[in-house]
Amino acid sequence: MKLKKLLLSFGALSFMLTACGEAEENKDNEPSINDGSNTNNEGTNSTTPNTDAGNTSNSNKRNKPADLSKTSTLYIVGDSTVDEFLTESGTPKDTTYFYERCGWGGHIKDYTENITIKNYGASGRSSKDYLTTAYYSDISSNIKSGDYLMIGFGHNDEKSDDATRFTDASKPITDNTSFKYSLYENYIKLAESKGATPILCTPIVRLSPTGDYTGSSAHITSTGNYSQAIIELGQEKNVKVIDLTTYTKNLYTEIGYDNAVYYHAITAGSSQTEPNLSTVDKTHINNFGAMTFDYYIATELYKDSSCYLGNYVKDEITAPTKEKDLKVNSLYKYSPYSAPNLATYSPADQFKTTTAGWYGTAFGDAGGDPASASNGYIAKETSTGVFQVGQSKSAATYYKGKISNTAEGIAFCFKQISINDDFEFSVKAKVLKVNGDDKQDGFGIMLRDACWLPAQDASLLSNYVAAGIFRNKATDIVANFSRTNLTEITKSNNTLSAYPAVNDELEFKITRTGQSVICETKIGTKTYTTNYLDFDFVAKDSEYFYLGMFGARGTVVEFSQVTYTKTGESQGA
Repeated sequence: MKLKKLLLSFGALSFMLTACGEAEENKDNEPSINDGSNTNNEGTNSTTPNTDAGNTSNSNKRNKPADLSKTSTLYIVGDSTVDEFLTESGTPKDTTYFYERCGWGGHIKDYTENITIKNYGASGRSSKDYLTTAYYSDISSNIKSGDYLMIGFGHNDEKSDDATRFTDASKPITDNTSFKYSLYENYIKLAESKGATPILCTPIVRLSPTGDYTGSSAHITSTGNYSQAIIELGQEKNVKVIDLTTYTKNLYTEIGYDNAVYYHAITAGSSQTEPNLSTVDKTHINNFGAMTFDYYIATELYKDSSCYLGNYVKDEITAPTKEKDLKVNSLYKYSPYSAPNLATYSPADQFKTTTAGWYGTAFGDAGGDPASASNGYIAKETSTGVFQVGQSKSAATYYKGKISNTAEGIAFCFKQISINDDFEFSVKAKVLKVNGDDKQDGFGIMLRDACWLPAQDASLLSNYVAAGIFRNKATDIVANFSRTNLTEITKSNNTLSAYPAVNDELEFKITRTGQSVICETKIGTKTYTTNYLDFDFVAKDSEYFYLGMFGARGTVVEFSQVTYTKTGESQGA
């Protein structure tokens, strides 16, 4: 099926419930879509119908007003399926992804003109906890008459296991815990009170390997149908709705799973140039997917004569194609990885444990073979439930290992757990030894994407979050930190005036609930808390987390009261 026909076949899915902004008298036309359709059946792996760069007629151009305002702003709010995942400098945040994530708000700018686009999608947020973001404050202060607010929530509102984000789609708008209430009170009313125009978008489906879009993949849960709630809200409040749920469902059903995967982010490659399709992210789309869905949105806006926003859509837009627009992340660096074979692991004395499921190791930029006792690495269980972890200087050695932006060498006592597990993990820690040169050391607990058995290799890095202490230098010490790329550690804002001393006691805790991972470091009566939302833990290992206690570079810590409790199954992204 030609892409133009496929898109237009869903025209009824965009509910024209309101004037969608300033009234005008245009005919119900569509943009001159440059889909270059032909009947050549070569290239059957394409995720879109075969196209070339052929031109189409301009006879259906929209009759736009001569005084079209150039001062309007389109604000886009939503969750990670809307977020562009770009840094302030415009580079991808997903440095470890083969096809990086890009939400559907990321390419509307490619199909519009004479309007400012501010994509304020925020990863991990629901319509409820988005209210705490700086984005929401900015919109509340600056949205004005003639602007537009495009609203794209649902994925995280349905997380009934997370009270900070959950809203109930089964309840009416009059119930302040409902999805409808949240959307109306916090977004629609905000826009309308400022003279701006709200537009609702239903969430894109989650990719289903079986093609089953009757349940959670289509946002139908035990707490309601989230897509239908948006449609009903649009009808109740005379707000335009663009139904991305039905569009993506029908598109994926039409082209099949093997083609639909190419619209989605893929976390790893089987080489530098070929994706590992088994690592497809079934929730988040890639740049090609974002371009395709934004092309559909632009088409729907343009052909709706009652929607003034359609005047800002370019008269000629070109359909994206897999061949032209699906590109490998420019920052991706392939490195092979296999999960550690724990069934055959025979650790040296300094890595031995007695409690089932726990293992000791050291790896990375270790300054020598970490398996050699002379290099001072320790990750062992000294008595039942008591662990010593770190690196100890001796007369024959020096401080080894490190925690730095570009390399790490650590001791790690860990357990391997499923990425589907929600849990609480807590420990008490007593400092036994500290580093004398005051730099690149640390200790605590961490949740990692990947882990290795004892190995010296400076390239052994993976994403992680840590409830712990990191000292870059004597005047640069923080509680809680993380890694999401090969060149930088992300430090929290929890700065400390001094590194813990010998005999100091601390407490650490990591709580995982779905996409939310909370790290807590307690020093005396002060608790430092960092919440990581929608963190990438599957860049290397798509099946397991590695959770445990770490120490590096001359620091040795005794961990006791080690408590791990599985609290349930994650509801996913």
